Amino acid sequence: MSLTEEQKKEIIKLQNLAKQYEGIIRTSRNEVQLNRSKIDLKKIKDRIDELCPNGIPASLVERSSSHTEKVNINRTIEKYEILSRFTVEKISPHCEDDEINLLASIFNVWEIEFLPALGESHIKLDFSMSNERDSHYSGIESFKRQLKVLIETIEDYHSAVRDDVKLQLKDMKQRHTRAFLNEGALLIKKYRDFWKIINNDIRTGGNRCLNKNDIVEFNLRFEKPTFLQGLPIPQVINMTEKFLVEAIDALRLPEIPTAHENR
Repeated sequence: MSLTEEQKKEIIKLQNLAKQYEGIIRTSRNEVQLNRSKIDLKKIKDRIDELCPNGIPASLVERSSSHTEKVNINRTIEKYEILSRFTVEKISPHCEDDEINLLASIFNVWEIEFLPALGESHIKLDFSMSNERDSHYSGIESFKRQLKVLIETIEDYHSAVRDDVKLQLKDMKQRHTRAFLNEGALLIKKYRDFWKIINNDIRTGGNRCLNKNDIVEFNLRFEKPTFLQGLPIPQVINMTEKFLVEAIDALRLPEIPTAHENR
């Protein structure tokens, strides 16, 4: 059975609505809202099945863009020595929040360019500092989960058609944005404080870094080199602290005392 133009428009609209309700179901903690959304989603899918008993035609399947776009905020990081080496990108096609995009890009650089050089295989730390460094990885995984939820909410909000759904998703987007920014800010300061201690210890002749006279060399059989390849460990740690200091400044994060500052 061929579809009329009106039916095709209805199918596209129903797919957009389905995405909205799926977004609410993924992220909402309100039991009443969840149950209502599940009921509405079932009605939408039943209607789609009624219109397309043999499946939605490929030409009508809604696809979201996967490419990321460069953002103008790159101009604002040009003044930073290390941060300016990298590019700020949108976390999703419809994220126009510079603060979100900058924070996510900073963590992307942190994970891809810095972490490989800062692990146990390259930088040996004393027992207590090594244990603390290991604890940093769980924070990054939690941050990435927050990012995933935020991306989904932003895209669901953008595709929303009904006003009531859009209002619900707007509230969710605001809450997820606050949680994302707060968690990211705390992690960056935590990492800055940690590597500042190591950096100061090396400068004063301490022994918290056990191989401070070595050079970071990646094993090309198992590792992908980063821009820190071939640098002396004191320089790598100094650049690490500097990158995090620049990130805090670029994000305009307020300074608050931490436990590290009393060490």
